[in-house]
Amino acid sequence: MFMYTGELPRCLACSSELIGKQESWCSERCRSAFRTGAHLRVRTCRFCNEKLHDGNPGKECRTGSPRMPDDPGYSKRDERRDDNADVFPGDECWTLQKADMRRALEAQQTIDSPLCSHCGEEGEYAGIGRHRKYCSDRCRVAAYRARKRKVHAVPKVA
Repeated sequence: MFMYTGELPRCLACSSELIGKQESWCSERCRSAFRTGAHLRVRTCRFCNEKLHDGNPGKECRTGSPRMPDDPGYSKRDERRDDNADVFPGDECWTLQKADMRRALEAQQTIDSPLCSHCGEEGEYAGIGRHRKYCSDRCRVAAYRARKRKVHAVPKVA
């Protein structure tokens, strides 16, 4: 039973204040996290292996704005981003994250264009989604008609 001592009790998992009839946990999520030992695990950044802050839900340190406060393009959005940031330009983790993003972008841009299933020409890639099967609508319709002819062909009786 809880006795009032002048200070509200705190959640065993996240240390937020408990209200109402709550005695040990503030939510079902905190209760299950506490029982599975999630509060004991230390989450680290996948780039620099430093401990992540409790408020950071991601898998890496949050990056700040590349602009400096005295730059002419610095805005309120950059300011809000900087308030939540863990790393800034010049930090090792910042450099590693940007290099990873650059590698991913280069890999996406060097995707080979597939060959058209009908005529064999190299098709275009829009950069979004899967590759086109045919290089043009003309080839798509021609392939459809060829398939249709093959399916509906009447076998010849000898």
